[in-house]
Amino acid sequence: MLMGGFLTDWLTQNFGLRWGRAIAMGGSRVLVAMAFMSLLWIDSAVGATICLSLVGLATDLGTPACWAMGQDIGGRHVGSVFGWANMWGNLGAALSPKLFGLIVASASSVALGWQAAFVTCAIVNALAAVAGFCINTSRPIAAE
Repeated sequence: MLMGGFLTDWLTQNFGLRWGRAIAMGGSRVLVAMAFMSLLWIDSAVGATICLSLVGLATDLGTPACWAMGQDIGGRHVGSVFGWANMWGNLGAALSPKLFGLIVASASSVALGWQAAFVTCAIVNALAAVAGFCINTSRPIAAE
């Protein structure tokens, strides 16, 4: 997280508010998607641990940009922006264990089930990357 804060500050100083935040948010999600997809070809516990560590690292690199984005676009409505975002995040966190349990159980083997779960995570993060690159943090949601 600390590194992500420095990263988003550096990107914003060098590429402006719009692209500084977008690169941090979208780029980190691209790295997460790639790490999840890498798990399909890893056959060792050490390799899987490294890939999953990269998932955690890349996620944390992009999180400060997400928090800054809420402040950038929220203005005096920042509480509503964070509340809305946290509501959806908590809903996803509540539903994901059941969803991934269903994905793993629906496969013909546990290994294929986990591969399907990793592909699902990669797809979701690829979509998040597209969304992150499309967010324009230089435009607030309401005029002040």
